[in-house]
Amino acid sequence: MCNLYSLNKKRDAVARFFRVSHNRSPMFKPASVVFPRNIAPVIRETADGEREIVMMSWGFMLLQRDKAPRPVTNVRDDKILTSKFWRTSFEERRCLVPASSLCEPNGETQQVSHEARKQARAPATNAKPR
Repeated sequence: MCNLYSLNKKRDAVARFFRVSHNRSPMFKPASVVFPRNIAPVIRETADGEREIVMMSWGFMLLQRDKAPRPVTNVRDDKILTSKFWRTSFEERRCLVPASSLCEPNGETQQVSHEARKQARAPATNAKPR
């Protein structure tokens, strides 16, 4: 997933699709654009095994010696299990990010395209909450 997505579904539709009870679903509005560091809904499993929707910030802060912290939002799939930065989150802090469309590069140009999901309901992409 690139650094932009949308969620055009309301809370009740997302909760119903992911089988989240009403008392575990905070209010949120559909968003035509969600950028890194924005607050957006994610679905995660609770300690009692149920699902809940929580609002989280997208991305991690990379701390480096003698440099300003910088936000990081993407990881290569061939590096995720060998990277000290990503491994623990990948193994222990998984969630689903409901998304209506993803924004991906379109060829070698700087243009991007919003790839709409084919399902009529809210789909999700895999992610790591922080």
